[in-house]
Amino acid sequence: MVRVVLLISMLIVSSIACMVSEESVTNHAGSSTTPSLLTNASLAVELTPVLVTPQSTEVPLIVKPTIPTPTPEIKAVPEEAKPTAVQKEVKTVSAPASPSWGEVITGTPPVYAAMDIDQSTIDLATKWYNVATDAWGNYGPTEIYIIGTDIEAARQIEDEFCDRHKKLDSGWKTEWDCANANYPLFTRYAKEGSAGVSTYNRDYLNYYFTTVSLSTQRPSPDEEDYKVVTMHEYFHVYQHAHISDTDVNGDKTGRENKSGGEGKPWFAEGTAEFFAQLLYSRQPGVRANYLEEIMTRKYTSSINGYLAYDKGLKDLSYADPVACSWGYECWFDTYGVGTWFIAYLVDQVGEETVRVDYYKDLDELGFEASFVKHFQKSSDEMVRDFDVFLSGGLNEALKILP
Repeated sequence: MVRVVLLISMLIVSSIACMVSEESVTNHAGSSTTPSLLTNASLAVELTPVLVTPQSTEVPLIVKPTIPTPTPEIKAVPEEAKPTAVQKEVKTVSAPASPSWGEVITGTPPVYAAMDIDQSTIDLATKWYNVATDAWGNYGPTEIYIIGTDIEAARQIEDEFCDRHKKLDSGWKTEWDCANANYPLFTRYAKEGSAGVSTYNRDYLNYYFTTVSLSTQRPSPDEEDYKVVTMHEYFHVYQHAHISDTDVNGDKTGRENKSGGEGKPWFAEGTAEFFAQLLYSRQPGVRANYLEEIMTRKYTSSINGYLAYDKGLKDLSYADPVACSWGYECWFDTYGVGTWFIAYLVDQVGEETVRVDYYKDLDELGFEASFVKHFQKSSDEMVRDFDVFLSGGLNEALKILP
């Protein structure tokens, strides 16, 4: 009888222990450091091959990291980024199949947003990125990064960028391609604002791609210019898609020469800014005098200083006055003068000739030969004529705007 009671007692204790164990696992499953979220984190990494395959949907892949937890390799994944597919082993990809450099892609590229970026900013950026791709063609492969003001959140984006591309490309070089003290990929945007495009068409890589980095400062998403800046940066993607030159041993000379000259922003920035402003001016709801207003501002802030400067437009570098935006005082704005040059060029030869025909021949012919073929003058001659045009004053200049 004692043995029977003892046996029953032992069974009851065992049953209670099992129930307690199951409840602990269930409650703990919501923690960001549990194996269940490790599975999700692994899945999120596996999704990154979407970067190198044609998108089949217009909805962008949006990845937002969290601040790392003490448990290694475990990250919480936001609801909008959590995959539903079956978990797969993460593998390093040496040479993704497609798309190749400069190919037309479908859908919005993947968006990687820092943790201090809200959904409305992501929506705003992707909306105007898509306006640009709808107008000019959707070129890739491209990755979009949206950075706020949180330095640590930006640093985490840098770390994940590095980890992701090490898995994508066996040729990836951490010491050259990942962020470090002398090469702040995304933290500089958190500190300084602005926006930019980087190309990864390098001789040692197997996978070539472009990044578009947008910040929430200079300009902020609340400013109208944020929309234009987003399209401006995409136009740089469009430009680079038409240049196949690969950087060799860090030498970007071939690519920069086809962009208007090594370290010379006049043509590349002028076309990006003019066509972005022109496209925005044509959007529904934008005030009728928008383009005239913007071009007047660029003229009055820059042209007199430029005409009095001791360098011609083609010789201006980033060491010369470049931008007077966001309240900075400077003698003139090279970007603004370049924008007026493209407005003049479009008036001379037509919008389609500048934006489409010239770029179609750029890679094969080079900058000057494609310039002469489509614009019927050398770049030196065209700049001289442009300088004469500028001396006619603002009212005459405004007459050429589309």
